[in-house]
Amino acid sequence: MRQIALLAGLIAFTTAARADDKKPVDAKPAAAKNDEKKVADAKPTPLDASKTGAIMIAAGDIKWTSDPKRPGTYMALAEGDPDKGPAHFLLKYDKGFAGGLHHHTNDHGGWILQGTVILVVDAVETKLPAGSFYFIKGKKPHIAKCDAAADCVMTVDVRGKWDAVPEPAPKK
Repeated sequence: MRQIALLAGLIAFTTAARADDKKPVDAKPAAAKNDEKKVADAKPTPLDASKTGAIMIAAGDIKWTSDPKRPGTYMALAEGDPDKGPAHFLLKYDKGFAGGLHHHTNDHGGWILQGTVILVVDAVETKLPAGSFYFIKGKKPHIAKCDAAADCVMTVDVRGKWDAVPEPAPKK
């Protein structure tokens, strides 16, 4: 069921793949299904739909990379290059993950596929179980957490370069 949800999320977001991205396609399928705790500490390879007009990634071929700047977070790129501009990717948090107050320069949103993501915006905590949608405008401070019961996986559609800019702690 979890693989179906992941695949459905990828298909929904990759059908709008941009044809103007000129990066080469990483067409090598994964040799075996990735173990969720085994991830590479390397940048994901941008995928390109300019030659075929589509990108399809089977759930067993999802390639997770860890973020050494944010322990407990992982990315699986579906389309685009988040270091340079708009992109679609999966974001995974370890169960119990709690990120600090931060913002992203660009608008972003997506769907929760697994676990319960907890977003704190304007000091209001909202629990988003699998199937929920979120959207956050660029530069809007927020905190992202993952409930301790299970790892969290969500889709992300970022409308420009992906970054995470720490915010100063609120004054008491």
